[in-house]
Amino acid sequence: MSSPPSPEPATQSSNELSTLSPPRDRILQWLLSTPTSSLRMLEVYDRNPQDSDKNIYAVLAKLINAHNIVSLRIYSYGIREIQFVGTCPNLLEIILLGSMPGESGPFPRTLESFGYGNVSRIDLGENFTNIVDDLPTLRVISCMLASGPQPGITKLRVLQEKKH
Repeated sequence: MSSPPSPEPATQSSNELSTLSPPRDRILQWLLSTPTSSLRMLEVYDRNPQDSDKNIYAVLAKLINAHNIVSLRIYSYGIREIQFVGTCPNLLEIILLGSMPGESGPFPRTLESFGYGNVSRIDLGENFTNIVDDLPTLRVISCMLASGPQPGITKLRVLQEKKH
């Protein structure tokens, strides 16, 4: 957004919010200012959250009813994301837009869909297997494959079949 938000409150309810970079607080406040806002899908593409003193998740937690969030698409799964996810008890889907987490906190046990993208190769090490095994309601595992041979694709298919 290049111009400041209108002084008038937003008049339409938001079901989905997608950001390519964290917007200013006042813009988020305006976008989410309707009393009927029922944000259910949230995509936050913040590539370097640790380099920013702004915590978009803390701002969002003040502006939205996190109980409504069912789908979350985020770049990484660090401490800020883990804390925000903890406020979303009805979360059914997480899509990691960046790389798979190394050692990270737990994923919500309510997840039915787990995906990741923007990877050049599938690394399905023990951490990924543990994540999948620890999600009792998980039904869908997805990823965006780069072109070329994918040595981990067979293991991904085995994990997917094991969950059904």
